[in-house]
Amino acid sequence: MRAPLLLPVAFFSVAFLRAAEPAPAPAPPRNISYNTVTTGPRSPEEERLSFTLPPGFEVELVAAESPGFGKFITVDWDARMRLWAMTALEYPVDGNEQKAASDALFAAGGRDKVVVFDAPYAAPAPGQAAVTTPPRVFADGLVMPLGLLPYKDGALVQYGADIRHYRDTDADGRADRHDVILTGFGTQDSHLFPHQFQRQPGGQIFAAQGLFNYSKVRRPDGRPFADGSTEIPFNQCKLGRFTSDGASFESLTAGPNNIWGLVTSREGETFLQEANDIGYPVIPYEPGIWVATGSKDRLRPYQPLMPPPLPPAQMGGTGLSGLALAEDRDGLFRRYGAAAADGAKVFFLANPITNTINAVRATPTADGARYRYEKLPDFLTTTDKWFRPVAIHFGPDGALYIVDWYNKIISHNEVPRAHPDRDKSRGRIWRVRHRDQSRTPPPDLTRLDDRALLAEFGGPNALVSRLAWLELTDRKATALAPELAQIAADRAVANDRRFAALWALESLAPLPAAVLVSLAGDPAPTIRRQAARLAAAQPRPESEFLAIVTPLVADPSPTVRAAVGDALRRVPQASPRVMALAAQMGGASLATGGDWERYDREFERYLARWAMELNPAATTALLDSPAGRALPLENRLLATLALGGRRAALGLAAMAPDLARSLSDEEVRILAAHFAEPSARAALTAALDQAGSRAVVLRALLALRTSIDAAPLTPALTAAAKTLLISPVPAEATLGAQVAGAFKLAAAEPELTTALSIEVTKDRQPTLLAALRALRELSLGSIGEFERLARSAEDPAVRDEALAAFATLRSPEAVARLVRLLPALTAGQRGNLLDRLAAHEAGASAIVGGLRDGSMASADLGVSVAEKLMLRMPGDPAVAALWRSHGGDAQRALRLPGGRGDFAETQLTLAGPFTVECWAKLDPGIDHRDGLLGLSGVIDFNFFDGRFRVWLGEANDVVQAKKKAVPGVWTHYAVTRDGRGFFHLYLNGELEMSSAGPSQSVFTGLNVGRSRLNPSNGTTAGWLAEYRVWNVARSASEVRDAFDRSFAGTAVSARPPGLVELFTGANWGPLKGAARVEPTEDAPVLLTPGEAAKQEEKFTRFRALANGAGNRDQGRQLFTLLCLTCHQQGGKGGLIAPPLDGIGNTGVEALLRNILTPSAAMESAYRTYRVVLKDGSVRDGFLAGDTPEAVVLRTPGAEDQRITRGEIKQTSYLNRSLMPEGLLEAMPPQQVSDLFSYLKTLK
Repeated sequence: MRAPLLLPVAFFSVAFLRAAEPAPAPAPPRNISYNTVTTGPRSPEEERLSFTLPPGFEVELVAAESPGFGKFITVDWDARMRLWAMTALEYPVDGNEQKAASDALFAAGGRDKVVVFDAPYAAPAPGQAAVTTPPRVFADGLVMPLGLLPYKDGALVQYGADIRHYRDTDADGRADRHDVILTGFGTQDSHLFPHQFQRQPGGQIFAAQGLFNYSKVRRPDGRPFADGSTEIPFNQCKLGRFTSDGASFESLTAGPNNIWGLVTSREGETFLQEANDIGYPVIPYEPGIWVATGSKDRLRPYQPLMPPPLPPAQMGGTGLSGLALAEDRDGLFRRYGAAAADGAKVFFLANPITNTINAVRATPTADGARYRYEKLPDFLTTTDKWFRPVAIHFGPDGALYIVDWYNKIISHNEVPRAHPDRDKSRGRIWRVRHRDQSRTPPPDLTRLDDRALLAEFGGPNALVSRLAWLELTDRKATALAPELAQIAADRAVANDRRFAALWALESLAPLPAAVLVSLAGDPAPTIRRQAARLAAAQPRPESEFLAIVTPLVADPSPTVRAAVGDALRRVPQASPRVMALAAQMGGASLATGGDWERYDREFERYLARWAMELNPAATTALLDSPAGRALPLENRLLATLALGGRRAALGLAAMAPDLARSLSDEEVRILAAHFAEPSARAALTAALDQAGSRAVVLRALLALRTSIDAAPLTPALTAAAKTLLISPVPAEATLGAQVAGAFKLAAAEPELTTALSIEVTKDRQPTLLAALRALRELSLGSIGEFERLARSAEDPAVRDEALAAFATLRSPEAVARLVRLLPALTAGQRGNLLDRLAAHEAGASAIVGGLRDGSMASADLGVSVAEKLMLRMPGDPAVAALWRSHGGDAQRALRLPGGRGDFAETQLTLAGPFTVECWAKLDPGIDHRDGLLGLSGVIDFNFFDGRFRVWLGEANDVVQAKKKAVPGVWTHYAVTRDGRGFFHLYLNGELEMSSAGPSQSVFTGLNVGRSRLNPSNGTTAGWLAEYRVWNVARSASEVRDAFDRSFAGTAVSARPPGLVELFTGANWGPLKGAARVEPTEDAPVLLTPGEAAKQEEKFTRFRALANGAGNRDQGRQLFTLLCLTCHQQGGKGGLIAPPLDGIGNTGVEALLRNILTPSAAMESAYRTYRVVLKDGSVRDGFLAGDTPEAVVLRTPGAEDQRITRGEIKQTSYLNRSLMPEGLLEAMPPQQVSDLFSYLKTLK
């Protein structure tokens, strides 16, 4: 890399070039099998006519795409009733895949905007939108601003790592400045940035973040938060809240996955939405909840998991994207789906996967404690599969507003990020009205005086009522505080009006204790819940706090008790009297009752312990007092555990003998962490020694194995595992084997080996499999036993596990006998076995020896084996030959170091129309010295100010890209000159810019990789690949359709017409200076014609099987065996791959694509993670945990592996899915039909 100039950096994307046999075919057409959408886009009016709604409802178009406007994300309203929205034309660019490209895009700014529709309420003319002119641009130059909230003189907007306040200080309708409120948010995944901004009482604002983003939230000026911290972790799926001045920020939940729906009712009940359809389409929120999620992050280690409110999965899609609650007085939407019982709520859900608006009804349970949720018939359906509702809200006019992404592609990982079929322009905003609704424009609240605003509290429209109390607080109308207090306390006033008054008062003045005491005795649990919350929301004497919340500790409503628990942890410098209330809430866990009753008790215990943890001195004083000593055992134990550390462990050890139950997972964790303490060791050892508690303790330790240092426990664990392994009870023996494998208890090898000789029955099979897996983890075992089982076991699962364990043995004898076994195995077994052998030195040497003497068939060695061998023996000729046979040679690219005279002497001529295109990845410091093609003083396809351009000596800059290039990222570049002499630039298959004027000059003697400055100032520093020169001007569609295809290996006679030069692989012509051809590892696959033909042949064969007659019951069994090892469906299965709920909606073509070509498009976090150990062995899997001390690797059919940093040589993500290829190829044809017959039912 040459020395950098002080100029901006640049942008490039990705290629993987494979050699293939010659094929007499042009570039294969772009694969469009990723989903079932086979039709093109419709006009807005055609789409409107496709909708089906219940009688009485109708759809109106509010706004549609227009030049520069589209891809709307959500809508919101301000007090003037203006409709706000934002665009995401730049979507997607993910930092976890292309960090440099993502960072550069946010630094430079993009095409996205925050827009305002000032008057959206008129009835649209037939076939037209309600708004026929482009919206007003409030802020532009943005990149995918997923969070938006109109606020005072502007809006809060998410931008990259920031939450900003864009302000219109001169009242001209456009932002003229912005202030950063908070920063440090992760940009790893561009559809999961902070979003769902919603104002809450007390000046708080909600913000949600998704699964694959990691944040360290800071104030921009380095000032501490109100709690004294300067940086707050906010990782993966969470709901958080902050204040508009950035003074406070906190995490409120763990999970759920990707909160794209959030709504707060008139009564202050907040409901969330989990995107993946695993039983949580509507979630009752309380601060501190944990909802099912792919993240292992918790607010507290002992946080209880909320049961699913609406099991089983039944929404039919894994991308639920919006939640709206019908609350308006007219009841027209609330009555949908039959007359609702008193207090019932009706929710509408945006489902872009199934192209529908779903509906869910929530009916209060008989005791009024919670809601019972049920799915209603879909509210809106359509025949237009481009309809993609991504947000849904009720507006101030009573209509239901729907934001329509309008796209053939909706899933983030449906196709590669730069796929040309991702629509980048369309987007519509619809509203659904009932024919009986009046069309009265909502009031401009800013024009009302304070008392008129007060009259809107609890009014007919829920949103207007909400905006009214927010407007009153923004005005600081403190003169109304006495009247607001009177309304809030008056039980004769409608509750929603009381709530609005209460929330306005909260931000205007201290809440009188007498008012809150009165509210704490109110008949409505939602009112009592607010009393508990508000008791700690403002500073007040402790005596007042106790007077308010003490009667509520044992309230019959679990939501009220939860509010008390949350309030207890927010009392500053709490006294022992306050902690006594917390301890009172920490009663014993319930052994009986329904899921929700038991959950409510655990949630209260968790909140109580959290409060006591935050006040250790007061908790200690309580425990040392007569009142503390008089507490029931379980309450006293919870308070003791809250002290944490050594005292918690010693206290637990002292009380353990008196417990009438087994130790909990959390209690086991505490004792294990202090195993060096004699009393803690004695308590845990005693629990392991007792038959009644041994299994419970071991299962708890298994669940904790990746988060604790188990070395001190090894003797006790070994003794327990040995005892269980010889047990006649199959479940106990299986647990013993699992413990031996998970904790690598080598001393248990004799018992594990003995377990291999048991008679295989239905009850004993799990023990045998667990023993084999444990021996595999230990790389120990009997060669003879493994070989016997591999050859003669009747159960295929046992044979496979025996082979896997056999492959971990590293002795020469074991490897030799295993290699001799290969001919007797199936192709799938051979592939898996060889992949395991290649991971260690003895196995890799045996494979290479077999390649050299011809005893090992290269056809049995897949890409993964070749990669691992290249890691160990990159210079070995046999390995190099294998690498080339798998297309590794096609991964070679032209490396240009950037020195003087480094280029390829191609001597090209460009005359008349032409196209020059290639993939490039440039080193940092991109500037005008970096050129793709040039001749000194004549022509240069280079980069100026970091942007790709065409420079001519006769005219200087002819055309230049708008986007800057990014170093270290592969990008496809194309330059065409049409018949009129006009130049056109393309980036990643998309037209970027055209020249203003023509040139018909003929250019000769052009060299690849040379700029006009070469050799005096150095030249291109980077990589070039798949370089093509055409004597025709390729059309935009031709460039787009073939940019991700390769012609490598195609005979000259079989190339498409007009392709006159192709430089790829090792073929670049004479190389000058230090230019050279080298392997590159980071490029994705570009299909050659031959490969595309083979792939289509494979698709044709399996398409017929997938559409053939199959047995669903047999398919379900196959699905459980093959798929649920890694995936989840209906909340069951592994945690290695994305959930499969609703996968049947994608259709046969998409299912085939995902199974046959799993690496073609994938969520970045599900790529294979490779760990190379210092001993040379290689481990691949799913990165389940990453801490400064260790990484946790998850693989199918095995316990999570905790690998300490001291063992690791290097780690990296591979550009390959964890899902193996060849799954269907290894199955008999009928099983393929059976599997698909079941997959198609998962809707």
